[in-house]
Amino acid sequence: MWFTGFFDKFIMRIPDTYFYKTTPMTKILIADDHQLYSDGLKYTLEKEFNVVSQIFHGRDVLFEIQRHFPHLAILDINLPGTNGLDLGRIVRSDFPEVKVVFLSMYREEAFVKIAREIGAYGYFCKESSGSDILQGIKRVLRGEAVFETHPPEIRSVHSGDYFVKTFSLSRRELEVIKQIRLGLSSEQIAEAMCLSYETIKSHRKNIFFKLNISKVSELIAFAIKNGI
Repeated sequence: MWFTGFFDKFIMRIPDTYFYKTTPMTKILIADDHQLYSDGLKYTLEKEFNVVSQIFHGRDVLFEIQRHFPHLAILDINLPGTNGLDLGRIVRSDFPEVKVVFLSMYREEAFVKIAREIGAYGYFCKESSGSDILQGIKRVLRGEAVFETHPPEIRSVHSGDYFVKTFSLSRRELEVIKQIRLGLSSEQIAEAMCLSYETIKSHRKNIFFKLNISKVSELIAFAIKNGI
């Protein structure tokens, strides 16, 4: 139409300062078969990043990476189906622009060595606090390699005194929280702690009351944040 050329010329005269320049938020993919832990980690990371996908089985990882092309993929080494280490090899080979970090309950040097050989940028233990994992991921995204090979720093709060004074949580309740964070059911926790199922139910009820929460995902986020 007649006004198209005029409009194009008008746009050409608009200074660049009139246009907003936006930087897309960093995209992160989480692959962990413990949904409660994954939800807690997502809650922590979403404060600064865009968690584009949560995956709970190894078979779905490559599809989701091809679908979202995240900047970073967090892989639990114990994923069902194809394990995280094997998936890491494939991702580093087929999607070299995607940074890979591993999550694990184990700190054995053998796993860390394999992660390095694969070309991963990081290895984090699930016992680490949410803030430590968040800071570690920030370093990875800056191009650093971050591999946890030593137990996290033991702070005085981990003696239980801090939690007793601040939240009125007993040592046994702290142990229940730790087991929930690792993805165990009430029945499994009861067996592991040699307690009755009803006792564990009572502990859970008291924990939720003391922390003023109503969802397990909130409890997981609390545990990750405080390194329980």
